[in-house]
Amino acid sequence: MPKRNSNMPKGRCTAYSYFVKSCRQEVTMQNPNAKVVFADFSKECAERWKSLDAEERKVFVAMSDEDKIRYDMEMDQFYRKGGVDPAAKKRKAKVDKKVKPAASAYSFFSKDIRPRMKADNPSLSTADVTKEVKRMWDNLDGRNKRQFESMAKEDAERYRQEVQWQKDREEAIRQAATSTSNYANTVYEYCESGSDADESAAENDDEY
Repeated sequence: MPKRNSNMPKGRCTAYSYFVKSCRQEVTMQNPNAKVVFADFSKECAERWKSLDAEERKVFVAMSDEDKIRYDMEMDQFYRKGGVDPAAKKRKAKVDKKVKPAASAYSFFSKDIRPRMKADNPSLSTADVTKEVKRMWDNLDGRNKRQFESMAKEDAERYRQEVQWQKDREEAIRQAATSTSNYANTVYEYCESGSDADESAAENDDEY
């Protein structure tokens, strides 16, 4: 697991996390000196959370949404200053896995015939098996080759679709990142302008 960058902003708090904090405060207020068994407390919180309807969860969802704005703004500033998130690199590496190349008709034929040939001729070396498979392929008539050519055609289509899916996903991730960054900038600029307006208003009040 990649080590977290100590300069990164505090992670976003989920609605459930806020609910657990609320439960913890409730327990502390009712029994300040009571010892809380973490496993039992966690189980009780999970059960209570499941029993809440959408309206009852709304306050915690709102708190989480507000914290997301804070997190996005701070992460945007973190990246602007050249910060690096090791976990993000690992996630990107998973997304960027290469698509398996399309196999040729000969590859499908070799995959089909090689195990049987090796079983029937255990004394043959790998090189000799390869030579014999190649010879058999060259001597195979067109009718028998068609099934492997059909398999290769299907695999080529599979490859095309997976490559397109990979490109679409990368584009979606890029657009999502851009959208988040733009939203964070808008909120940040709004907060900055609001702060300036408050200072200006305060100065005007002082004049009176």
